[in-house]
Amino acid sequence: MPNYAEELVYWYLRLNGFFPLTNFVYHRLPRDDNRGTYNADADILAIRPPYYRETIFSRERERDLVSDDWLQAFDGKWVGLIGEVKGSRSVTIEQVERAFSPERLRVAIMRLGLLNDNQTINNAVDVFGSERQFPYDGQARTVLLKVLFADTPTHNYAVMQSPAWTTIGLKDIDNFIRRRINDYPDQKSGGRYFFPSSFFQYIVWNERPDHLDI
Repeated sequence: MPNYAEELVYWYLRLNGFFPLTNFVYHRLPRDDNRGTYNADADILAIRPPYYRETIFSRERERDLVSDDWLQAFDGKWVGLIGEVKGSRSVTIEQVERAFSPERLRVAIMRLGLLNDNQTINNAVDVFGSERQFPYDGQARTVLLKVLFADTPTHNYAVMQSPAWTTIGLKDIDNFIRRRINDYPDQKSGGRYFFPSSFFQYIVWNERPDHLDI
């Protein structure tokens, strides 16, 4: 069962056009010391198609939903996201680096299925050793991202400012979700029971304006 931080991230990605897969299991990964194997998981993997579009119909007009600002740079591209979720404020560089270790990244990239040959996958793993995005070519039609979603305080600069991953704060995610709900109160409140999550239903209910009797 996902914790609250993982649920927040799941719905944030869904509201931004991604198809998320949670708790993808890594089977029998090799240990760094070559002494056996271990099992682990990716908190979240997600794919966003290049021509994602969702239109909301209201009494006044119809509007296309707009993604969060940082994602708009990837409109028109296939986006594969490998995400680590940390609900604690005591996140360390070592924890994040372990989550994005080469052996885990290789399996995650293959599972996303957006790169079609071993050489390109090897290049992606190598680049991801120090970079947050593969490739950096602005003309590329497919982009892979490493993203840390964390309740990280502003003084934890080593984690927040690392060039090896993009960091998105849980507060920012929470604010985005609530803005989206408040932008479309009739639609979200009226349809809340169709969302397969009591956690998300509660957020929609809690944000419902007093004048809505639904």
